[in-house]
Formats: sequence, C-alpha cells, structure tokens
Amino acid sequence: MTENIQHIRLINGEELIGDVVDYYDNRILVSQPLLVNERVSATGKSAIVLTKYIPFSSSSVCELQNKHVITITDIHEEMVKYYHHSLRFAYVHEENMIKDIQSVNTMMEASLMDMCATGFDTANSSSSFH
Repeated sequence: MTENIQHIRLINGEELIGDVVDYYDNRILVSQPLLVNERVSATGKSAIVLTKYIPFSSSSVCELQNKHVITITDIHEEMVKYYHHSLRFAYVHEENMIKDIQSVNTMMEASLMDMCATGFDTANSSSSFH
C-alpha cells in the first residue's frame, strides 16, 4: 500500500493531515484524517496535537469537496511519523471512550426500563428536555 500523507488547509481555517487516496468528481478522498490543533501548555510552550477529524465516524475515509480546500502539500518525514503515532493514540483513546459510552448507554437503558416499569410516562416527560 502506498501512502500519500498530505497537509490539507480548508477554507474555514482548519488544517488536516491524512492519506489522500483519490481525487474524483470535484472531491478528495482522505483516509484517516487528523485535525491539526495548536495547544499552549501551562508554561507557555506551544505544541501541535493531532486529533481525529470526525470522531466516532463509522468510516475511516472522509470526502472533501475541492471548493472547501485551499491547498494540499507534502509534509516533513518527522510529521508523517508523528501522524502515525497520533493515529495509534487516537485509536486507543476512541476505543476507551466507546467503552465508556457503552456503559452509560446500558445505565440509561436500565433507568428508562425502570421508569417505564414504575409508570413514568417517558413520552410526555421528554418535552421538558426541549
């Protein structure tokens, strides 16, 4: 498999790093895009952090419309290495978050079942959340 890891700047100012796998019909297909974030530590030192562009997506491929892209360029080999490390870290972090969400969903389902069993009308009470 060949890689085409590119730095992509969007018209809204966001910057992505990902594997550009195809261009077609005024679209760009990017596999495993990560969003470039700049963070400042408590000491004032700036750092670049790469996070999932579309977290919790069921697909690792993202389509971008050409009209939303300002530029696409090659990146430094050290940035490619950082991208791969960040992908592995993001995967582990996402898996842990999914497990936490599964646990919360289970608790919520049990709570809703209890509410139904005790006669609490969830259909009418939901209007209070709007």
